[in-house]
Amino acid sequence: MNLLKQGLLLLGMLGGLVTEPLSSRAKLVTRTEFARGQLPRMTQWSQFQSADRTTDRAPLAVGPVWTPATQRWQQTTITYRLAPMSAYYRQIWRSAARHWSRVSLINLVETKAKSADITVQTKKQPAHVAPSIVGMTTSRHYSRTKLANLNVLATATATLYRDTTKALRYTRLQRIHVAEHEFGHTLGLQHAPFQQSVMYYVTRDRTITVADIRGIQRAYAN
Repeated sequence: MNLLKQGLLLLGMLGGLVTEPLSSRAKLVTRTEFARGQLPRMTQWSQFQSADRTTDRAPLAVGPVWTPATQRWQQTTITYRLAPMSAYYRQIWRSAARHWSRVSLINLVETKAKSADITVQTKKQPAHVAPSIVGMTTSRHYSRTKLANLNVLATATATLYRDTTKALRYTRLQRIHVAEHEFGHTLGLQHAPFQQSVMYYVTRDRTITVADIRGIQRAYAN
């Protein structure tokens, strides 16, 4: 089926990733653990934004055992392109892509082609964006095509604001966690209602968890 004939949904969605003063450690599950079956296998224009703020006033939510998703790619091998940026930030994004590929059903492959599924970039924060925001993701999905009852992604762009992370004195590892969060959005994951997840709207010291991997498994099961 030619998905280009299915049309694109013109709809805006917003979410947020916010900065935090607290430290919370999360376990990064390895592909070996995944292979051992330690995780259960469960079966218009769309714009998504995520940011990282300085305070965390939300209570610890009791949510599902997986991070929710509303979108997915048609395939599990997904290409991404690095927009022009410093070598430092290229390694930030590459590390985040490696982490997702290592622990999930997804294989993120870097390419120089402008036709890449995902574009990742690092730039100065625009004046209209709240100063607490450190990252943002926008995406488009097809309006009349669904897989596993999820919208099928057409393109996605993830952004990390270098001036904000510098002003907030983020470490290299913390910037990788923000990049992991944004990559999660480009794969279709939404914000998680539990604080341990890398997809929680406040992310600095959180990395990919079992719940995030289950969210990918659930979204890409078919």
